[in-house]
Amino acid sequence: RESIFPATEFETLKQETLAEIEQGRSEPRQIATTAYRRHLNPYPKGDVRYTSTPEEDLAEVKAATLEDVKKFYSDFYGASVGELAIVGDIDAVEVTKLAQDLFGSWKSPRSFTRIPNVFHDVPAVHQSFEAPDKANAFFIAGLNLSLRDDDPDYPALLLGNYMLGGGFLNSRLATRIRQKDGLSYGVGSQLQASSLDKSGSFLTFAIYAPENAGKLETAFREEIARALKDGFQAREVEEARSGWLQSRQVGRAQDAGLARLLAQNLYLARTLASRGYQVRVLQRDAAFFGSRLSPAARMQFPPSTQQEFFADIARLGAPVGPLDVQGDIEFQSQFFEPTGNFHAHVNYPTRDAEVSVAISHPVGRWQIDSASFMPGRER
Repeated sequence: RESIFPATEFETLKQETLAEIEQGRSEPRQIATTAYRRHLNPYPKGDVRYTSTPEEDLAEVKAATLEDVKKFYSDFYGASVGELAIVGDIDAVEVTKLAQDLFGSWKSPRSFTRIPNVFHDVPAVHQSFEAPDKANAFFIAGLNLSLRDDDPDYPALLLGNYMLGGGFLNSRLATRIRQKDGLSYGVGSQLQASSLDKSGSFLTFAIYAPENAGKLETAFREEIARALKDGFQAREVEEARSGWLQSRQVGRAQDAGLARLLAQNLYLARTLASRGYQVRVLQRDAAFFGSRLSPAARMQFPPSTQQEFFADIARLGAPVGPLDVQGDIEFQSQFFEPTGNFHAHVNYPTRDAEVSVAISHPVGRWQIDSASFMPGRER
């Protein structure tokens, strides 16, 4: 918060960054990963989601000045929006007071806007790049998925990936390519899905000797084709389920991992609440609202009631000014079963309205438990 921006430290960091970029230019993993990301995420240059080349990175770092850093810090840094999760033997009251003393008055100069992840349906390509001074090569292949982690198919895809390549040594790819054929030193697959956007990906990777490229690609294709054609055996599914659950339990026993999970849950809850207000009050998106209702809330809001609900909001016109959403998250069972209650006062041209929403995360996804929209008297 009180950075003094020492010039010597800036120059040291700048030179270290340039050296890292220069070193990565010839690394097979970096070359392949950069090409992969640039193809699957074709954002234009200037977009924060754009994947730059090492040459572009070198040019930008070389051109950066200490004044640029100071300006960026002045324009964007602050603590008005954020999440703080602390795990350990602490006094919650004392820590809360300390955080408020340290950061409570540190206001962000600009408002926060989440940048969505967009699904891109890109064509398949087959590319090869030379790294002549390296003994090993790196293979990566994948595709984008229109997938969110609360989609009905996500749990099955999660276990499918775990059995195919996510379970490392016990996975099919590792058994075939590493242990049986001896083609790779490290092989696996990954499944990624956003909690907020219909944007995910599936990828496979391997470290291998360049002369084995053809055999490696054939093995990948055969194992993926076998999984698509024959599926998985019941024993594989149960072992994968047990292994995945055990890995999650181990992760939750680590302070750093648990802190990240708690901070992520806080962010997702607040983002869902804010988005819930946006789609209800501004966009009047009945589809999003209906898809997030809990079983109990569906009884409160059957389809006919949802139509009336959004019709009442639409009659008031567009809100005047931004929405100020207030609320917080509580955990019902130590660090788990989070619930949140949020409220917003909305100004319309002819009257005000009070909007409230309660959300929770019982199993697998965030859901809306209750919602209300109370317009005031006409001015």
